[in-house]
Amino acid sequence: MAEELLYLAEVHPAAQDVSGYAIDDQGPTIRIVMEETGIRRLCCWTHGKRSFKLFEDDDPVVKTLADAIRALYHIEHDADRAIASAHASGQAAVALRYHIRRD
Repeated sequence: MAEELLYLAEVHPAAQDVSGYAIDDQGPTIRIVMEETGIRRLCCWTHGKRSFKLFEDDDPVVKTLADAIRALYHIEHDADRAIASAHASGQAAVALRYHIRRD
């Protein structure tokens, strides 16, 4: 599959201008494409927090980081509930999520 994606990037004109960011689930295929195109890698919090769970009982620094990640998830869940309760969509939903994140 990696070869197919790289081939697409080589032959498809639109793929020549690919840039920006992509969330990576640590798969080898996307890593190859990112290296070839210069796309910057963003890590997925869900995959990242799994590693913290392995060590949070033994290391207070890791526990602090794991707690911070959990707090971020709670904020996002609160925002999801508020958006659903307000029946918000589009820019109203974006504004409400931004407000909740800022609080």
